[in-house]
Amino acid sequence: MANSTLVTVGSPLRLNLQLSDGEENLPLIVKAFVKDNQGITLSPPIQLTHVGLGLFKDYSFTMPNIPEVTAQYVVYESDGLTPAPYTIDADIFHRFVPSISQDVDLEALISKFTTETMEIVIE
Repeated sequence: MANSTLVTVGSPLRLNLQLSDGEENLPLIVKAFVKDNQGITLSPPIQLTHVGLGLFKDYSFTMPNIPEVTAQYVVYESDGLTPAPYTIDADIFHRFVPSISQDVDLEALISKFTTETMEIVIE
């Protein structure tokens, strides 16, 4: 089942796949195939890193300025070519565009953020 996530443009896509085996030493390779909402490939396949207990991750791909990105996860045997007997899973990432109310004083907001940030750095 695909998960759906809102992501700001330029933020990393959190590509994660948890295999139900939960084994520590899996001799498997997981690749994410990243495409736009028309099925056009946006990147060469991204190999996820096994971080333990069947969890694979990669955060190197950033959200482009398009409405939607789909990542399909395919599990391979250790040769990286032979598909392993796992179901293909997917995540859908939607572009998040924060809206700012027209009655917000942007200069005051930026000034407050800058002042607070400087105070944190100085402390």
